[in-house]
Amino acid sequence: LFGSYAYMQRAPSAAYLHREILRRLRLLHHYDVLRCDRATSCHGLEIRVPFLDKKFIDLVVRLPATYKLMPDKMEKYMLRSAFEGWLPDEVLWRSKEGFSEALGKIDLGDIVNEHANELIADEQFAERDLLFPQRTPETKEEFWYRMLFEGIFQLHKIDSTVHTKVYRTAAWQNSEDKENLPILNTNRNAARLRRRSTGSSTLLGVA
Repeated sequence: LFGSYAYMQRAPSAAYLHREILRRLRLLHHYDVLRCDRATSCHGLEIRVPFLDKKFIDLVVRLPATYKLMPDKMEKYMLRSAFEGWLPDEVLWRSKEGFSEALGKIDLGDIVNEHANELIADEQFAERDLLFPQRTPETKEEFWYRMLFEGIFQLHKIDSTVHTKVYRTAAWQNSEDKENLPILNTNRNAARLRRRSTGSSTLLGVA
């Protein structure tokens, strides 16, 4: 919501940052929300996610993306500033940390990837289309996960369980999108004019 990931602060414009935030919101139920829901539900727990409150999301999405693109400021600068005087500075302005051993942490990802590369032979991986005609894995790591998955679950449930891969590539990392930057900026300006005249901006717009 606040564009606080490091890669988001490298966006070429506020319009691109806004577009990436919306993309991540639309796909959130495929990874972070799903993972958190499964991890808590299997232990009989219910989690509360106040930052996914619909009114809160609507408010933050309406804010101009220029307020969120602040590479020289600490991540979530707007949110932190809102709590000045309410929280101790040592809490309010401490650095963002990964949740436990963050899944995106580079050394953990390298370890898993290297293990899969050692475990899966090239010849075996070359036959992935035959072995996994549905949702064919694209890497040896994915191949290994599918082997583990099919060793536990019933094969006829694959279509309803194994979803299409969700790509986390940012919009500005796509050369075709880079060419559309002027259009994005035009849409952003149009959204601002619409918001000034109507007092609202849709989730699908560029603000």
